[in-house]
Amino acid sequence: MILYQRSNVEVQHPKLIKANRTLDFGNGFYTTTNKEQAYKWAQIKKRRENNENGYISIYEISEDILDNKDFNIIVFSEASKEWLEFVINNRMNVDYKHS
Repeated sequence: MILYQRSNVEVQHPKLIKANRTLDFGNGFYTTTNKEQAYKWAQIKKRRENNENGYISIYEISEDILDNKDFNIIVFSEASKEWLEFVINNRMNVDYKHS
């Protein structure tokens, strides 16, 4: 599986850190399987932060990671009612945990 991550810096070795703000999908390392989406978000982040750099880091990982019990992974293949509820819960509660 190929994953893309957008940022204003290149991320060779991802680190999970506790954020002090609410995000759409909670704390974590945000990636997408959609290269175009990663590019668009890199451009948005570049403009928001008034930064001339926009990077897309690319990772190739085994799909077996989705079954790894050491990670708390949730996959949404499309925007749905469950997806929207998840986003709202994360935006409204910094301590929200999905199961």
